[in-house]
Amino acid sequence: MRTAVVLSLCFLSVVSAQQSPLRGLTPDEITAENLLVAQAACKQNYSDAPSTPSSETDSRLRAAVKEQLAGNTAAADKLLQQLPPLAAGDFHFCFGNLDRAAAAFNAAATPEAEMRLLAVLTAQRRRPESLALAEKLLKAQPNDPSLLAARAALLLEDANSSQVPAIIADLRKSLAALPQNFIAHANLGRALLLSSDPRNAHASVSEALSLYPEYLPALITRATLEFATGQFSLAVSTTSDILRLRPQNVFARLLQGAAYLNQNRVDDAEAVYTEALRLDPANREALYQLGYTQFRKTNIDEARKSFEKAYAATPPDLRGLIGLVEIDSAQKQFDQALQRLDAALKKEPANTQLLTARANVAVRAGRLDEAAAAYRKLIVADPKNFNLQMSLGEIFRQKADWGQAVEAWKAAALIQPNNPVPLISQAMAVEQAGRLAEAAAIYDRILKLDGSNVIALNNYANYLANQGKDLNLALRHALRAAILAAGDPAINDTLGYVYLKRKEPKEAIKIFERLTADFPKVALFHIHYADALRQNGDAAGAARECATANPAITADAEKADFKTMCPVLP
Repeated sequence: MRTAVVLSLCFLSVVSAQQSPLRGLTPDEITAENLLVAQAACKQNYSDAPSTPSSETDSRLRAAVKEQLAGNTAAADKLLQQLPPLAAGDFHFCFGNLDRAAAAFNAAATPEAEMRLLAVLTAQRRRPESLALAEKLLKAQPNDPSLLAARAALLLEDANSSQVPAIIADLRKSLAALPQNFIAHANLGRALLLSSDPRNAHASVSEALSLYPEYLPALITRATLEFATGQFSLAVSTTSDILRLRPQNVFARLLQGAAYLNQNRVDDAEAVYTEALRLDPANREALYQLGYTQFRKTNIDEARKSFEKAYAATPPDLRGLIGLVEIDSAQKQFDQALQRLDAALKKEPANTQLLTARANVAVRAGRLDEAAAAYRKLIVADPKNFNLQMSLGEIFRQKADWGQAVEAWKAAALIQPNNPVPLISQAMAVEQAGRLAEAAAIYDRILKLDGSNVIALNNYANYLANQGKDLNLALRHALRAAILAAGDPAINDTLGYVYLKRKEPKEAIKIFERLTADFPKVALFHIHYADALRQNGDAAGAARECATANPAITADAEKADFKTMCPVLP
């Protein structure tokens, strides 16, 4: 008999419901899917003619299943009364009578019955009892592949990062003994996805689908993997396959809509979300995403209705409120946006999502002092929040308060010491404040962390060129920046400027000739080109470029360069 193998499918009925890019299938949804698969396999198993002579119990169980499938309930019940508890439990499991199946397996009180009971408890979503029973059975049979897969699936439901390696090891050990277990392959794919190993996750999910092409959780995982790795066309294709099998599956529609949005196929996304809401009118994710899609299409009235419905849902989706605030802000109705948020904050005064949204609106409204105070309040509650410190620094940058901006970004750098972003922000702020040597020291520090940081390479090279110090190092940095950011005019301008400082006008001319042709209205490029031509002995060409630059000058820095490099002109 194949009963133990068939029922072992239910051992694997729980898998972590990850939110990538949306919430994913929930454990309940996956359990229901696996139960359908297991019950179908169970019914098929007992409907098929046995490959070997059957026992009397097996013959009666097969007969009872056939009578039940034919609708002859009375005849099935009569046969059922003649079955021992273990076989009766199998019958009840096949037809979804899980409470009666559990009672029968408990009555049987054998190790084999406990294996069956584990499948039932898992299907009933009695997770603590399932885990306890799995651990008990594994003490007696520590290498049993079905039990290893069962425990791994149960643990995977809410696994933290420290548990995932052991889960992966158990699933691999199980699959070495039971390589045809497609649910274990799918669960291994999910575990590998949690461990940030998308390549091997995809391989495991593909193996699951090669064994059972219509297995919904594996298809969903494959589509999620494709979305997460930016393969949006493939995600659309896979979700289309899912919807051919399960046209009522709302999650597949939500995932497909997100893939369409990432392809800028906004009309297709709107159609998908509209259909999702036809199937599930109260679906908060679909309401919000439809509103967001309509907002992107500048269909403001419809977007407002969708966001209002999302916020009015039970429980309310705060993203709906944030969507309404975004509409208000886009229409410069900042007072109305703040009133909405203040009303919500009266109900949830400590809600960080609302407090952050309010601070952001204050920034957009130009109320920078109010925004700074809001961010400081948020930081007091969450002092290790990197994004809050970065946002506070940006507010002070907008106020040209370089000192406080630097302090905020220093705090951010302490939180993430290997992240170059707060260091770049610090360096550019102190540069704006005229503290050039201090900025240079920060750029040097950044390059020790990340030798390919284009901004640090460029700005440090520019500093060294201005100081006339270590022009060989300046050239190395400028060349590397130009390679990494090929075609960037500002980066190429720095490289040309370094050549000017090194008195290599021929190299500088090549760069500025191209820049002035591509960007004829940028005065600084003409000024630098003039200096290169002058160094090369072409006074007429230099005068021509200075004359071209003069009417295009807009910035004070360009005026200073013009006076230095084009003294022959007024």
